Amino acid sequence: MTPATQRFGEAVFNRALTHSGDPDLARHVGNAVVKNDSRGHRIVKEHKDSARRIDLAVAAVMAFAAASRVEPGPQLFVFDESSGAGANLGHVRVRVRNPPGASPERR
Repeated sequence: MTPATQRFGEAVFNRALTHSGDPDLARHVGNAVVKNDSRGHRIVKEHKDSARRIDLAVAAVMAFAAASRVEPGPQLFVFDESSGAGANLGHVRVRVRNPPGASPERR
């Protein structure tokens, strides 16, 4: 998961990835701590027994990594619950849309 965390962080830093402002996702991302060790960058809880959850942050990193593998150059859109668009992944709705001209079979 370390390469996925690295790419996710770069996308956020470069403003290539945003979200709808979902408060649960924002809280989980805020609870996550980036740990850099011999295995690379990864997100973890502040300490092992912390009650502060990071599940949605981990899901966002995994969804971004999966969307990044779809060719050519997918776009990841995160919507709020009232939008009615996308696939429901718990508290966050995500839709991956291929650019114009991309083959839908490549999803």
